[in-house]
Amino acid sequence: MRSPGEIAEFAVSVGKGKAELSWQRQLGLGFLAGMFIALAAVGANTAAAAMENPGVAKLLASVVFPAGLAMVLVAGSELFTGNCLMVMGVLEKKFGICAMLRNWLLVYLGNFAGSVFVAWLVWASG
Repeated sequence: MRSPGEIAEFAVSVGKGKAELSWQRQLGLGFLAGMFIALAAVGANTAAAAMENPGVAKLLASVVFPAGLAMVLVAGSELFTGNCLMVMGVLEKKFGICAMLRNWLLVYLGNFAGSVFVAWLVWASG
């Protein structure tokens, strides 16, 4: 088990690695994460819509949705909310604020584009 200080050091080192990714990789990994979360939302809504009992529908949706987070972790994609701790690296002077803001912008845009793409696929499927 890690101490709080070790966890903070690990978060800073992970943030440094994220800050050093190329802009294409940040955008691409953000796109994938947006797709994964949107696919999980579609799956959760589809599963919930198949149930008549609202309590069971909510339970089923809450069981299905975390699959999106699992996909994000397994694929190593970049979710904006996971990058918010990068501020620790800036405060520790491991990388600059411009690198952090660039990462945030590219990952956010990638997440948005990936989710819109899945929404378009759902719409186009009829």
